[in-house]
Amino acid sequence: MDGNAKGWCKCNCLSVFRGNEEICMTVARFCIDFWKSEKLTQDQTIIDWIRYAQMSGFESGYGSKYLLPYASDGEEDPINLQKIRSTKICTSALCTVIGISGSTHTRLRKLANTTGCAKVHGMKGKKNRKYKDDSEEMMGLKTHMDTLVGFGEVRATRMVKKLVGPRGPGKMQQSGVRGTGGASISI
Repeated sequence: MDGNAKGWCKCNCLSVFRGNEEICMTVARFCIDFWKSEKLTQDQTIIDWIRYAQMSGFESGYGSKYLLPYASDGEEDPINLQKIRSTKICTSALCTVIGISGSTHTRLRKLANTTGCAKVHGMKGKKNRKYKDDSEEMMGLKTHMDTLVGFGEVRATRMVKKLVGPRGPGKMQQSGVRGTGGASISI
């Protein structure tokens, strides 16, 4: 693992991997299991790490220090296991090991400090609330609104409409009225 692959990890936190293939395999085993899990589970795992680092006093002057993640199969050398358990890595090293970006870590840190749990994406689990135009509820609502529109007209307008009758879609020509200049007036 090269911590400087993207130029983000500038520390020597990942030096524990140099020359020790067993530690690399133990951490790689964890990474494989981590990436096989669902995104929500991954996010919650990282949030738990952040909260643990804050509560355990792993905060340093430059940011949080995290325990190196690993998955043991029971066949590791006890000295290497002790070395893994005592190794603390910085935020950029953790992001490099598990393959997340700094902005993802920042987002998850905000969630850890506010709610403490990963959010489910916006519309997941919610039904579509938009009514279809031809649904029974919309037809009844349209009929009701059309009735209300009739009551909202001014009485004189209704009277003129009854006397003159409709001349097109809601418009009638008023050519003989002074001041209109032959323009159509909507009723």
